[in-house]
Amino acid sequence: IVTCLAWICYTRSMRLSLKHIVEKTNKRWIDICAYMLCALYALGGIVLNLNKYWQYDTGHYDLGIFDSAIFKVSRFQLPIIEHMVAGGRIIWADHFHPSILLLSPLYWFTDRPEIILIAQDILVGLSGIVLYKIGCHLLKNRFLSLSVVVAYFMFTGLQNAVLFDFHELTMSTVFIALTYWAFFTNRKKLFFLCFIITLGFKESFFLFGVGLSMFIFFFDKSWR
Repeated sequence: IVTCLAWICYTRSMRLSLKHIVEKTNKRWIDICAYMLCALYALGGIVLNLNKYWQYDTGHYDLGIFDSAIFKVSRFQLPIIEHMVAGGRIIWADHFHPSILLLSPLYWFTDRPEIILIAQDILVGLSGIVLYKIGCHLLKNRFLSLSVVVAYFMFTGLQNAVLFDFHELTMSTVFIALTYWAFFTNRKKLFFLCFIITLGFKESFFLFGVGLSMFIFFFDKSWR
């Protein structure tokens, strides 16, 4: 009887161990799939945008004015641009987006405008990773979190933004995601840092600030 009971306990523990190993393996593979998806999305954006740029197919002057402004700041000069309506003005006479200057240190290593195209697509890929982390934290299910990331990358609006050359709103995606991640994980210092950076991507982001603030006000009293 004792031998039978011991054998039952042993086999049961073995089944639990195997189940734990299988679950752990599945989680690891889903994590790998999520990270690979984000990396491939960023790489795809880089390849397409560089191909467009090298074939003189950018089609918009946004890349030119952003490249000029960010480059000048990297050389400690005023970000004066030749705007299509009013030339010789500081770029913020058009839109207020000081957060784009976070990319200015990249021009310490190169003077090629392609660098901000590459940086933008990498930031979009990183936003997918942050979104996956948010999903894992809230949904407690890696597969569902991966599904959310797939839906995010398949969204036509995001794809068009990536293929639009460089734009400050596309660059802001990772900071928006980090703002939400910091809130849900109760990292208040990181939240306010990312929140302020996000607001600095365009004057119209005040709507994002109002909406997020209303959500937080009703969602978590301790943050009011």
